[in-house]
Amino acid sequence: MPLLQVKDVYMKFGGVMAIAGVSFDIHEGEILALIGPNGSGKTTMFNLICGVFSPYSGHILFRDCQITGLKPYQICRKGIGRTFQIAKPFPKMTVLENVMVGSIYGKKNSYPLKKAREMAMSVIHSMGMEQKWDTPVTELTLPYKKRLELCKAIATEPHMLLLDEVMGGLNPSEVEEMIKLLKRIQSNGVTLLFVEHLMRAVMGLAERMVVLNHGAKIAEGSPVEVVEDLQVIEAYLGKENQFVKG
Repeated sequence: MPLLQVKDVYMKFGGVMAIAGVSFDIHEGEILALIGPNGSGKTTMFNLICGVFSPYSGHILFRDCQITGLKPYQICRKGIGRTFQIAKPFPKMTVLENVMVGSIYGKKNSYPLKKAREMAMSVIHSMGMEQKWDTPVTELTLPYKKRLELCKAIATEPHMLLLDEVMGGLNPSEVEEMIKLLKRIQSNGVTLLFVEHLMRAVMGLAERMVVLNHGAKIAEGSPVEVVEDLQVIEAYLGKENQFVKG
């Protein structure tokens, strides 16, 4: 049984069809990449899964239970966490206080304050941010803001994480470090669904890919299968794509 099932989902804004009959599954423990050109519907799909939008039609199931139409906090408490492409910390709080918000409010059964602090510190340490625990978030560099996004999401103790361009804006060494962190998160039993434009990062992390273009799914398969797909090359990777030149 798949962990998450997206079944024939449509979403439109006014007269514009943003998601057109998309279906895919993700299995427990898997790392699945959702890729495609800008405007293809990737973030809209994230927002549908997380309850920011309700689909025009179709169904989304998590652990074989319908989550279509639930509010974001309800979906979070069922075990789906997410990060945002643009980091959204609570600006007047420290790193620790930001992460504690997830451990207190992000689960069905929230921790008391002392336990929430201990849990948040454990997450901060696991993400290599122990030296920043009492730093105001306004003083963090971009790489640390990206890690804080992960910390906040992990503090909700998710079964699945949706990661929206967590490697965007990072330099090559920072990207490699982020890939290691994400693989460590997966090894701890968290399923990963991620959007990313850095194809080297995608190829180094994804076990399977789903490709969107103009809101429709145009390909699905292993990274090797997807980057050799002529429709994907034409729509997204380009004819000079280094991954298909051999």
